[in-house]
Amino acid sequence: MEKEKESQCPNCAELWKRIDKLTEEKVQAQKKQGAQLVLSIVLFVLILAGFVVRLLTL
Repeated sequence: MEKEKESQCPNCAELWKRIDKLTEEKVQAQKKQGAQLVLSIVLFVLILAGFVVRLLTL
């Protein structure tokens, strides 16, 4: 990919920088979304476990 970038016109350098920055932001957003999904699952399991424990103690 670097060869393609170097062979492009110099005016395209800013465009490539913006594309790279947006790609990095997309990766960070996907990581954050994955972490939120894991946290949601953990919280759901804890709520479910609390519900089961409460039912067993009645």
